Amino acid sequence: MTAVIVTGGIDLSVGAVLVLSGMVIGMTMNSGTSIWIAVPLALGAALLVGAINGFLIAYVGVPPFVVTLGMLSIARSLAMVSSGNRMVYQFGPDQSQLLALGGGFADLPLPFAGEIRIPNPVIVLSVLLLAASFAFRWTRWGRHLFAIGATRKRPR
Repeated sequence: MTAVIVTGGIDLSVGAVLVLSGMVIGMTMNSGTSIWIAVPLALGAALLVGAINGFLIAYVGVPPFVVTLGMLSIARSLAMVSSGNRMVYQFGPDQSQLLALGGGFADLPLPFAGEIRIPNPVIVLSVLLLAASFAFRWTRWGRHLFAIGATRKRPR
């Protein structure tokens, strides 16, 4: 989302794509599939949605607002249809791994304070923050994104 905003674009479908990928993980794990297969499937679903959005915006010429607003409805509908409009509580044999990933804790020993417990999502988001910061600041790709946003003509 940061990359989209930096280039001066907009993406209204982010939340719906998140729900769709979460539902892909939930439904595939509910059917007994391993988390090691469910996570790449969910990432693939999100990547496919992004590729469709990008194709429609870059090659067909549809405005980003229209494409992402339409994809918001499509992704939400796909998530609801894939779940059969029901709540999913059982995630198969790897349920404990999924719950630990999204809500577990890691114990971090500190020399003067003993141990502190850090939620796993904080660790994952911190790693992603560092990777994104590096990519935006120190790579050619990141500088190119900032250049696109800086040169985009804005209406007066």
